[in-house]
Amino acid sequence: MNSLLKQAAYPFNIRRNVQDLITHTDDLVARRHDIARQIEAADRDGGMIPTHEARQWLDRVESARLSADTIRGRYEQRCRMFGGCSLNLWSNYRISKRAAERLAIVRAYEGVPSPSTIDPPALAAVNIPIESVQIHSQESILEEALRCITEGPSAIIGICGPGGVGKTHLLKRINNNFVGDSTFRLVIFVTATRGCSVQTIQTQIMERINLNRDGDSVTRANRIVRFLKAKSFLLLVDDLWGGELEMGSVGIPYPLKNEGQLKQKVVITTRSPTICELMNVTTHVKVEVLEDDEARELFMEYNGHKGLYSDPHIGDLAKELVKELKGVASQLIHFGKEMRGRKDPKRWEDAIFVVKTSDTTHLQDEDQLSLVSVL
Repeated sequence: MNSLLKQAAYPFNIRRNVQDLITHTDDLVARRHDIARQIEAADRDGGMIPTHEARQWLDRVESARLSADTIRGRYEQRCRMFGGCSLNLWSNYRISKRAAERLAIVRAYEGVPSPSTIDPPALAAVNIPIESVQIHSQESILEEALRCITEGPSAIIGICGPGGVGKTHLLKRINNNFVGDSTFRLVIFVTATRGCSVQTIQTQIMERINLNRDGDSVTRANRIVRFLKAKSFLLLVDDLWGGELEMGSVGIPYPLKNEGQLKQKVVITTRSPTICELMNVTTHVKVEVLEDDEARELFMEYNGHKGLYSDPHIGDLAKELVKELKGVASQLIHFGKEMRGRKDPKRWEDAIFVVKTSDTTHLQDEDQLSLVSVL
């Protein structure tokens, strides 16, 4: 009986049902705007993403708004046509019942999801493709560096050595070692290089952790520090030149925290011991040029000519070239490749001349494997 009375009342309650729907929907849409702005600010300032529940809630509220607008439009159209509420009971019944049904749904959405945002899922480290270079003496250096990072007390670790000895390669291997590892929440690899600005380093960090890059360097630094301050992270800074990395200016939380489960560490590579001092490096990992025997092995590996030194035509020239390369791994690899298959002594003499007469500092730039052509 009550059900029949409820059905019979719909045509006569149309104004109240539609108005209630409009009022509750407008309130819900206002909340939706607030939540959407909070999510946008969290994304911009901290790289947060909406929860699955929040996304669903936003979509459902938008769907509810569209349905309410449709019902409101039909009701207002009938009012305009008839100068007030229509006397068509069947039409009024349908609109009123639909408004009441939608109102129940709107009321069910009035509970705002909490939390509305979460940290985005992220791989601890993103794999960096690197050439597989077998330098046996550097395996122990890698192990030492990893031990300092994961077990040692030092917050800032310096990998120091002359150009071309493999510091960049070593740092990339450190990065790749943490792919799939849970020691750090984030592993961030940035390249400093000569003349690098604070903004350039900030951009690399923000791209890695998906932060909005708008604003000046101070705004960006504040955004980065808010994101990183409570997280375990490993920052790998390659090829630091000219002066210290001002971590506060970049947005790196300082002093770094290493307590309990929270690990915050920075590893730099540089040619300059002075930079290590400026950066308050307490653990130093030295990378040196290769010894003669390993230098010859590395050169021959990339030259592809295992009997190179016994060749009566070019053996002595090859030995001289390797000697002039002074154990610099990057150039041993480069010239090993360049001289592969070369049987003309003149070509070897040209290569030796190039090495002897080139600017040594320029020649040893890491990853500068195409400085000259000796073809």
